[in-house]
Amino acid sequence: MQNLMDEIKNNEPELNKPKQIDSLIIYGGPVYDGLGNVYDRGSVYIQNDKISLVGEEEDVFNEMGEAMQNVEIIDTRGRLVTPGLINAHHHLHMAFATGLTPLGPVKTFGERLENFIWPYEKALTTEAIQLSTLLTLLESIKHGVTTIFGHHSSPSSISNSLNIVGSAFERAGVRALLSYSITDKFGRDEFQEALNEMHRFTDEHRIEPLIKGVPGLHANLTLSEQSLTDFAEVFSAEDGLHIHLGEAEADLHYCQEEGYAGCVDRLDKFDLLSDKSILAHANHLSEKDLEILEEVQPAIIHNPGSNANSGAGWFDLNLCDKIESTGLGTDGSTSNILGDLNKAFLLHNLVGTKNKIITDNLVKMLFENNAGIAARHWGQNIGSLEEGAKADVAIFDYKPHTLIHRNNINKHLVQGMQDSTADTVIVNGKIIYKDKAYLTIDKEIVKKEASDICQSIWENYVDQAGTANSSPTA
Repeated sequence: MQNLMDEIKNNEPELNKPKQIDSLIIYGGPVYDGLGNVYDRGSVYIQNDKISLVGEEEDVFNEMGEAMQNVEIIDTRGRLVTPGLINAHHHLHMAFATGLTPLGPVKTFGERLENFIWPYEKALTTEAIQLSTLLTLLESIKHGVTTIFGHHSSPSSISNSLNIVGSAFERAGVRALLSYSITDKFGRDEFQEALNEMHRFTDEHRIEPLIKGVPGLHANLTLSEQSLTDFAEVFSAEDGLHIHLGEAEADLHYCQEEGYAGCVDRLDKFDLLSDKSILAHANHLSEKDLEILEEVQPAIIHNPGSNANSGAGWFDLNLCDKIESTGLGTDGSTSNILGDLNKAFLLHNLVGTKNKIITDNLVKMLFENNAGIAARHWGQNIGSLEEGAKADVAIFDYKPHTLIHRNNINKHLVQGMQDSTADTVIVNGKIIYKDKAYLTIDKEIVKKEASDICQSIWENYVDQAGTANSSPTA
């Protein structure tokens, strides 16, 4: 089959190709800067790939002066403007898993891995990787996401897999921090191949503006002492790390059986922790783990929808008081991170946490903290609307009948916008989505190609698991 990227490029209308914006003014409605400030009649002035001015419309227009004569204009007509959203933990390879029946019981976390996640990942071909990434990017862009920390796994198609994922991001114009989920689960040869893939990709993408790599591991409980030793010989703590940590109680117990105080303690003993570490979940931690986290201050990523789905563990919001960079991700369960923001509110509210504590913490996690984590890896201000920040902007089709102001913006974000989609999305000063139309990806081609190969992927899912008598659609 023809390479999908070439097909998309060849079929894309010339008029839809985004260009770098020299000068753009956004006005006409409320602006939330991601730092707690709301401008009732706000405006954002973009020059090239950066935010030049943000504030009340009148103030921005006056400061621009004659520059107003040569500027592109977007009138939001009352829609809410926010920074482009950051999803700090996502699995772009899971797009074909929707509706797929597990091959066995999934009552425990281990069973879920053995009978669903790992057979699915083994079923992925290079074409499936490409299409799954593009499908996930379509959903992410629609929901205002401009930066994704992707954690990839395709054990039957490891070599060059991160380049396939990265090329889809480049085509879409979306930022990515990509990792391969290295594990022992599929054998020593596959472990070494994944280690090589991760090393090559991070080395090749150190200075690229949109696509970067960070070393990745699956989870402590799927890695032997020898494997962590091998990994630590290639990567240092300063290279960063993206790993599932303490997602299920089994991960904590595994580390303790190996002689460590906990999941964090084990990584620390191998000198793999720094403030550039991204630790997804952190539901099950020991007292020693907490001490190390407070000292090192890595990023901790809460994945509320995924936790609820797997039932593997509960995230303690009190961690926000101890870990400065406690962020928010979706763990492959959805690409609508505002939807997961709402799920997190409902879940934490259910157990009696004070409403304001939940709301304030969650909004800070999604906006300020995710932006801070991104800045550690890009070395630039990403994820806020302030002077000098990279021009990543989402204009949401959200015009409530109630007012939006500084004192209630968190309530709107948490309880009002869970179903909202973007009208316009800008990344690095380029419009990639406008009037709900994709300018960088041909949605119809991607959807058609995905439908054409879906059944073969599901059949491969059964074959890879060695249970040919099971039905993936039962």
